[in-house]
Amino acid sequence: MPPATQVRCTRTTWYLRGTLLFSVSVVMVLTCGMVGIAGITDQGCTRFDAPGMKNISVTSITDGNPVDAPILLKDCGRSNPEPVNPHGIPVRYVDVHAPDIYEETEISIRYSDADLDGLDETRLVIEHYSNGTWTQIDSAVDAANNTVIATTSLLPTSTFVLVYNGTSVNTKKSIYHIGDAAEITIVVLDHAGKPVRNAAIEMAVDAPDGMHYYSTVNRTIVPAGRDGVYKAYHNTTVEGMYNITCAAVIDCNMSYFNTYFMVRSEYDFDIIRDADSMIDPTKCNRFDVDIDIISHTSASVITIWEYVPANFIVYTDADVIDAGSIKILTWQRNLTGNRTSVNYSYSVPMEWPMLYQLGPVEVDYGNQTFREAG
Repeated sequence: MPPATQVRCTRTTWYLRGTLLFSVSVVMVLTCGMVGIAGITDQGCTRFDAPGMKNISVTSITDGNPVDAPILLKDCGRSNPEPVNPHGIPVRYVDVHAPDIYEETEISIRYSDADLDGLDETRLVIEHYSNGTWTQIDSAVDAANNTVIATTSLLPTSTFVLVYNGTSVNTKKSIYHIGDAAEITIVVLDHAGKPVRNAAIEMAVDAPDGMHYYSTVNRTIVPAGRDGVYKAYHNTTVEGMYNITCAAVIDCNMSYFNTYFMVRSEYDFDIIRDADSMIDPTKCNRFDVDIDIISHTSASVITIWEYVPANFIVYTDADVIDAGSIKILTWQRNLTGNRTSVNYSYSVPMEWPMLYQLGPVEVDYGNQTFREAG
């Protein structure tokens, strides 16, 4: 099956609005990194860092007696040291070899913007390899320090991976009017980044008027005509935040995704993005994005801002600014009948699996700025 591309992935709680995320599939292999041993002992807690790279650190708790038993930390980059692939897009593999004396261990894996290559860091989690299986462990993203931290009972020899999972959820718009039907798109990829056909999916919408449940079993979630892509619709009734929790079975493991959309009686702009949730650059490597803007203001001229990864090749009539890890596209448009639209096309690097983010869109009008919900 050819590689695919997707919108949003992972297994913790993410809140992403006003963006479209999509990924490309095929395993990337890099050589293993450096090996380091270091130890600092203090009141039963021992912290170990891999010197020279600082991509890995481990803090271990003993029975309260300080020890000087070093832990071997090995940064393997994207080269998988195990025979089984994890559940998602790998960012960094780590080998940890430790004496069997620690009660609990906190592992910290660092990443760089280059490691992410356009991925959204808030959706990173850590998985642990044991008995032939990868299992996600509770993880917390420290975006300020480009670090993901997890706590586990460390085995004498353990492999961890910083990873994206394979489920993502988007809504057609980030804000709806009362009475609108929210269009929800779900994408499910396996551990290799390939679309999952006939996926088992359950979804809950926690709305101001109560909980609502959807499932592929009762066909309230249905295939959208393309492998790995599914649709559901939720009828909105009152103002407020609508929280979506989605779970899919991927390779016999549960993959989770949380997002939300807003319902308001009044807001300044409808922003409707028409873009692919999955792409296959081996078949075609130029993909179109259309953005329709509907104004509910008296503005006659607006400036539209869009954000894409820096490694995209963009074809557009917009002004394009290179700004580090992103490219900024801007258009100035006159509104006709309170409406306008912009479009662009992009090509991606021939690397996969990958997950990219488009947006959020911002609209400047007068001395005000409207941003997609989030």
